[in-house]
Amino acid sequence: MLPSTGAAGTSFIELKDLQEDFSFTLALFGQAGRGLGSDVKVGARVVTLAKPSLWKNGRLSLIGRRIYAVGTGNLHEQLQILREKLAAEGLFADARKKPLPLLPHRVGLITGRDSDAEKDVIRNASLRWPGVQFEVRNVKVQGEGSASEVMAALSELDAHPEVDVIVIARGGGSFEDLLSFSDEALVRAVAAAQTPVVSAIGHEADSPILDAVADVRASTPTDAGKRIVPDVAEELAVIREARARADRAVLGYLNYQEQYIRQLHERPVLTQPETDLGWRSEDIFRLRERAARSVEYRVARERDAISHTIARVRALSPVETLKRGYTIVQRADGDLVRDATTLSAHDKLTMRAAVGGAEVSVVKPTTQILIYNSLVEGTSLSENISFHTEELGAPVETLSYEQARSELENVVRQLESGTSNLESSIALWERGEALASRCEAWLEGARERLHAVRNTQDATGEEAESEGSESED
Repeated sequence: MLPSTGAAGTSFIELKDLQEDFSFTLALFGQAGRGLGSDVKVGARVVTLAKPSLWKNGRLSLIGRRIYAVGTGNLHEQLQILREKLAAEGLFADARKKPLPLLPHRVGLITGRDSDAEKDVIRNASLRWPGVQFEVRNVKVQGEGSASEVMAALSELDAHPEVDVIVIARGGGSFEDLLSFSDEALVRAVAAAQTPVVSAIGHEADSPILDAVADVRASTPTDAGKRIVPDVAEELAVIREARARADRAVLGYLNYQEQYIRQLHERPVLTQPETDLGWRSEDIFRLRERAARSVEYRVARERDAISHTIARVRALSPVETLKRGYTIVQRADGDLVRDATTLSAHDKLTMRAAVGGAEVSVVKPTTQILIYNSLVEGTSLSENISFHTEELGAPVETLSYEQARSELENVVRQLESGTSNLESSIALWERGEALASRCEAWLEGARERLHAVRNTQDATGEEAESEGSESED
C-alpha cells in the first residue's frame, strides 16, 4: 500500500493484491480521505469499502468510502521482527560468510526471464573477463510462488559441480515487488548453501533480508557482474608488475653473485696459490727439523748412557783385574781353583795372566798362600735388541695431506716429550720421515697440477687471441 494525500482531503492509495500479483489505485475524497487512520501506512494490510470506476483510457480504479487496517497489517514491522530473529540465530554473522573465488569456473545466475538484470550481470562480467561462463536459471522474481522457484534454482545450482558462485539478481521495484526476497524459507536456503551467494536485488536503496544473509551484497546487478570476476586488464597489469619485480630480483641476485665470485677469484689464494704452497712447504720443513733435532738429542742421550754403562762394565771386567798382577788358576778340567787346600802334589794347573798363560804342576800345597779373587761374572754387551715397533697408524701412502701433516705434528710432539724409549723413538722418527715425505709428495703433486692448469689456461688464452686476430683479418 502506498498512500498519497492531496488537497481538500483527497488521498490516492496504491493497493496490491499479493496473491494475484495485481495492483490498482484507490481514491478517497473528502471525508473519506480526511478520516484516514494513522495505522493505514505503507506495508499495512487493509480492508476497504469502494466501488469500481473505469476511466476513459480503460484503466480500472476504485473510489473508496472507508478504509482501515486489519490485524498487525504492517509488513515492515513483520520483516523487522524476522530480520532480528535471523540475526539472533547468527545467519548474518560475518564469520559464516564464504569468500568469493578469484576466478570462478562457471557462474550460476538466478534471475527473471529476458530481464535487464540478467543482461547487466552477463555483460559486465564478460567485459571484465571475456572467458567467463554462466549457468542461467530463469524464474519468477515477484508474486506468488516466486520464492519457491528461486529456492529450487538455488538448490540445483548449489549441487552443480562446476558452479563456483551463484548470483541472485533482480531489477528495481516497489517494496511489494521485492517481498519474495525477504521470504524466511528462501533466506534460510541461502544461508545453508555450500556455494558462495551474491545478492543483487533492486537498487542501492532496496534492502531485502536476502542482502543480509548472502555472502556478498551487490548494490545492483551491474555491481554484481563486476564483483564475481576479476578485471583481466588489472590482472595482466599485476602479472606484468610481478614479472618485472621477479626479473629485477633475479638480475640483482645474479649481479651480486657475479661480484662475489669475482672478489673470490681475485683473492691471493687463487691468484697466487704458490704462496699457500710455500708456507706449507716451510711448515713441513720446520716440522722435519724439529723431528730430526729431537731424535738426534735422544740418540745423543742414549749414546752417553751406553758409554757410561760400558765404562762401568769394563771397570768390573776380569781383564782389568789381571792387569793389576792377578792370575787365574784352573784345574785340568777347567774348574777354577778357589781354595789351595784342595790341591794335591803333582796336580796339573793352568795359570792365566793379563797377557798369556802357563801350564804348571803343584809341588807342595800350602795353606799360607792368599789368593785374592776379584773376578766378577761379566755380562754380555751384545744384548738381543729387537725393535717391537707398535702400529703407529695407517699406511703412509693411504693418508691425505691433512692426515699426514696432523700425524707428523703428533710424532714431533711425542719425540719432544722424551717419554718414549730409544727403540720407540727411532721408530717414531722413521714414521715422521715417511710422513714428511708423504706431505712433500702431496705438495709437489699440487704444484704440478697447478702448473698444468696454468699451462692449459695460457694455451686457451693464446688460441682465443689467435682466433680473434684471424676473425679481424
